[in-house]
Amino acid sequence: MNYINEIIDLLHEEGMEIEYTGVDLDLRDYLTDSIQFISFIVDIEKKFDIEMPDEYLLYDSISSLHSFAEIVRNCKEENTKAHND
Repeated sequence: MNYINEIIDLLHEEGMEIEYTGVDLDLRDYLTDSIQFISFIVDIEKKFDIEMPDEYLLYDSISSLHSFAEIVRNCKEENTKAHND
C-alpha cells in the first residue's frame, strides 16, 4: 500500500490542494491549526483502522509527509500483528 498517496488523497478530501511531485512535504504547511490537525488524525485512524500512539499526537510529529507515512505504516503493521496474535 502506498501510504503517501493515501494520505494525500485524504488531505484532498479535506479540501487541501497538494501537488505532490515525490519531494517530501511539510504537512504543517497544510494543517495550519489544531482543529485541522485533530480532524486529520481522526480521519487517518478511521481510514487505516489504527490508533495513533500518544507520542504521535503532537503537531510537530507531522512535519514530514514521508516520515508521517512511515508512522502510519508502522501503526498499521502493529495493529495487524496484534489482531493476528
